[in-house]
Amino acid sequence: MLTPRKLFLKRGGLDQTDLQVAWNDVDYCLRLLEQGYRVVVDPDAVLLHHEGASRGEAKNVREIALMLRKWRTVIASDPYYHSGFALTGHTFTLRNETIENEAPRLYYASHVRTEDAHEEAFTAKHR
Repeated sequence: MLTPRKLFLKRGGLDQTDLQVAWNDVDYCLRLLEQGYRVVVDPDAVLLHHEGASRGEAKNVREIALMLRKWRTVIASDPYYHSGFALTGHTFTLRNETIENEAPRLYYASHVRTEDAHEEAFTAKHR
């Protein structure tokens, strides 16, 4: 991720208080988008990221809950996530069931109220 230092500092940088383990980069990019900046991906760039190499693969439940509270609407309406892909699992596999059947098993569904999870499933189905 590249960003001008002045912008990084002006916009608060990475949240090292509430997002110490993960998600701070995603949160930063979403904050930039919210403030009218663009996040650009270079399709020719080859980057390696060894997710969890130093801290392990365990997910921080508190951070997941925070991200969902803060960015639920954005996450649920991600225009770049193909609607044919499953929302469950750790890989981008093709969906082989309806969103209504899949929604209760969403990894993140355990971090939101049941009615919110069903509302997200409905939203995802109709985007």
